[in-house]
Amino acid sequence: GLGSYPTFAVHINEEGSLYDAGDGRMFIPQLLEEREPELKWPEKEALRFVYEYPVLPPGLLPSFIAKMHRFHNAEIHPWRRGCVLDVQGCRLRVIGDKKRRQVEISVAGGKNGQKRDALDQVRFKFEELHRAMTGMDTLKELIPVPGHPAAPMLNYRFLRTLENEGQSHYLSPMDVKESASVRVVIAQALGSVRGAAMKAREDEVKERYEGRHIIIENKINQNMSTQNTNIGGNAQGNAIGVGNSVFNKSSFNQGLHGEELTKLFETLTAQLVPLKDEMKGKDFKVLEEYLAKLTEEAQKPKEEVNTSELAVTGKGLIEAAQTVGEIAAPVLATVGLILKFLGVPLP
Repeated sequence: GLGSYPTFAVHINEEGSLYDAGDGRMFIPQLLEEREPELKWPEKEALRFVYEYPVLPPGLLPSFIAKMHRFHNAEIHPWRRGCVLDVQGCRLRVIGDKKRRQVEISVAGGKNGQKRDALDQVRFKFEELHRAMTGMDTLKELIPVPGHPAAPMLNYRFLRTLENEGQSHYLSPMDVKESASVRVVIAQALGSVRGAAMKAREDEVKERYEGRHIIIENKINQNMSTQNTNIGGNAQGNAIGVGNSVFNKSSFNQGLHGEELTKLFETLTAQLVPLKDEMKGKDFKVLEEYLAKLTEEAQKPKEEVNTSELAVTGKGLIEAAQTVGEIAAPVLATVGLILKFLGVPLP
């Protein structure tokens, strides 16, 4: 059992850093083997899930290995970059890759439902570790395209945003050159990796957001009689915006897709209101600045639109909104639709 592993200790020694195993023992990753053991892994049948980081946190894998020691496979000892776990009748391989800035989870054995439930359990542990770390704002969660394992992986969070907005399909590139695309059924893609526990948790988050959003919409309607309020709007309904980013609806009529863009910016404005309560004043001001830049470009005639500037601005707005987590999901979807209307690739 793990209690006899030389990698667990109760006192600091000269070998290196210690990581809490959660049961009074400490884990010393420097004592693990450097080389990955030879594994005959069923790659084709395995379920894949990838975390991609701006920079792979050096303490992430050691912390994960320590916290999950009860699930370590009895025959395959963990190594410095990963481990093999036995969870809910499945075998999971978890490997960190510093150069690619990724952690890849591969789930083998068991039925499909068991694989998804086992993956949920591992994802919950990673989410717990992520919450204790900084710099996780731009973390990506990637999943395979169902039926097309060689295609570029899908952004799980983006698909969830589309799902929450009621979209059923999404066109995804088949290769990095984007020379061809495949029609992805969003529910199928998410359902291929998402177990019952994760689905229940995500539904709960969505319900909390939607309940809060109804309250916010009521507040917006009550304030539509006041020009330049924090939410925006006037008696004729001609102005929309957040804080100082108030603009005239009719100005979109001279730009691209005037009526459609007006509706999208109205939606975006309403979606940004709850973020103000969650974000610090300085952070929300940055978000407002990006909104103002996005609005300015969207109001220009087609021939004057700077798509490069729009791409940078859209990315900045998305990254600023992502700092508050799940509640920003609708914002990400609406910004994506605005950029699509303006002919800008999604960031």
